[in-house]
Amino acid sequence: MDIDKATTQKELAEAIEGDQTTIVRMIHSLERKGMVRRIVNDQDRRSHYLYLSPKGEEVKQRLLLTVKDAHDNVT
Repeated sequence: MDIDKATTQKELAEAIEGDQTTIVRMIHSLERKGMVRRIVNDQDRRSHYLYLSPKGEEVKQRLLLTVKDAHDNVT
């Protein structure tokens, strides 16, 4: 998920191999915490586009650094 590139709920579920119900709960939680923005798809009102908020992007960048540091320590 990115701040400027949309991801659908379905794409997210497929990427993390999760079921739709779990993904919806996760998205609601992230949205309440201000990390994700959900925009209705004008072409299909049942579908939503997901974007990281600036806060979500900040957390993502910190996590990526942590993962990189962990990877560097084991290799």
